[in-house]
Amino acid sequence: MQEQIDAVDTQILLPLVRQVLRQESAVLNQWTKTPIHSSGTFGIVTRFRGEATVNGEPQLWSLILKVVHNASDAPLDRSNPSNSRYWQREPLVYQSDLLTDLPDGFAAPCCYAIQQQESAALWLWQEDIVENPAGKWSAERFALAARHFGQFNALFLTERPVPTHEWLGHNLLRAVAKEAEASLLRLPELQTHPLVGRIFPPDIVAANQQLWQEREHFFAVAEQLPQTICHRDANRRNLLSRIGSAGQVQTVALDWEDVAVAAVGEELAALTILAPALREIPLHDAEEFDRLVFAQYMAGLADVGWHGDATTVRLGYTTACLRYGLALPAMFIDLALDESRHAALEARNGQTVAEFADHWAEVQRFIFRRIEEARRLMAR
Repeated sequence: MQEQIDAVDTQILLPLVRQVLRQESAVLNQWTKTPIHSSGTFGIVTRFRGEATVNGEPQLWSLILKVVHNASDAPLDRSNPSNSRYWQREPLVYQSDLLTDLPDGFAAPCCYAIQQQESAALWLWQEDIVENPAGKWSAERFALAARHFGQFNALFLTERPVPTHEWLGHNLLRAVAKEAEASLLRLPELQTHPLVGRIFPPDIVAANQQLWQEREHFFAVAEQLPQTICHRDANRRNLLSRIGSAGQVQTVALDWEDVAVAAVGEELAALTILAPALREIPLHDAEEFDRLVFAQYMAGLADVGWHGDATTVRLGYTTACLRYGLALPAMFIDLALDESRHAALEARNGQTVAEFADHWAEVQRFIFRRIEEARRLMAR
C-alpha cells in the first residue's frame, strides 16, 4: 500500500491540483508528502502539498489522500454494511448527495476524486482543511459545534427524507454491542488483575453487567425515537474550525465512516463523552459541559425548524451512551493485560498507567450517570 502512495506522480496529481486551484492551466512544479496517519487499520492518511504555476505566477496547493481498505488485520470485520465500521461507507457518502446543501455553519471536506486501486482499496482525494483559528477548543467552541450538528441533524427531521441506502449504518447500537460481547463477558473473571480492576472497578463491572442485560430494551427505545442522519464520531480529532465564505464560523466534520440512521440526540454521545475522556475538557467540568452542549444542540435543531420535545432528544442522547458503556472493555482489556504497551501509553498520555486507569474509571462513571438518566426517562 505504501509503495503505491510513494509512486504518486504528476499524472495523478495534476488534474487534482487543477481542481483545488480552479485553474485548468495550472502547471505542477514540486511537491512533498507527509504521513498523517499510517496505522493502516482504518485508513492511511497522507498530506500532499506543493507549488504550481498559474499564468506565470506561483500558487501553493495542498491535498489529503485517505486510503480506505478492508484490512485483514482490522480488529473488526469491516466487509458487511451492517457492521459499525463498514470499510466502503465513507467513499459511498461522498458519492451520494448526503453532504450537499449543508447548513451554513456545518461542512465536510470536499472530495475531489475517488480512485479504485487494484489492491481492493479506495483512494479519497480530499480538501486539506486549514483550521482557523487553530488551537485548543474552549467549552463554548464545542457547544457551537453541537449547535452546528443540531442543524445538520435537523435537516433530516424537517427538509429531507432520511435516506435508505443499504451502506448507511442502521441499528449500529446493536452492532456495537455484538462486537463488544466477548470482552464484556470476560470482564468479571479479570477483576483480580490489578490494572483491569483499576480501570473497571466493581461498581463499573456491575453497571456494565446490568446494561448488558437491559440492552434490548435500550435498542428498542432508541429505534422508536425520531430518526435522522448522524455522523456519530464527533470527537475533537474529527472536528476542525474554519471561517466560511460569508465570514461565519464553521465546524468541519472529518471521517464519515460511522455515519448512520440514528435517533435524534445520538450525535451528542460522542461529543459529550469524548471531550472530557480525551482531556479536551476537564473531567470535573463534565456535568456543566453536558448541560451547555445539550442546550446548544437543541438551539441548532430549532435553527432549521425542528421544535421537538427536549425530553425526547435527551432520551436519544442518554440511550446512545450505551455505545461507550459497553465498548470500553473491548478497548482497554488487552491494553491492560499487555505490559509491553504500558511505557508507550504513559509517554503518549503524559500520565502513569495508574493515573490513566483512574481517569477512565471516572469517565465510565460519567457515562453510567447518563445511562441511569436514560432509565429514569424511559420510566416516565
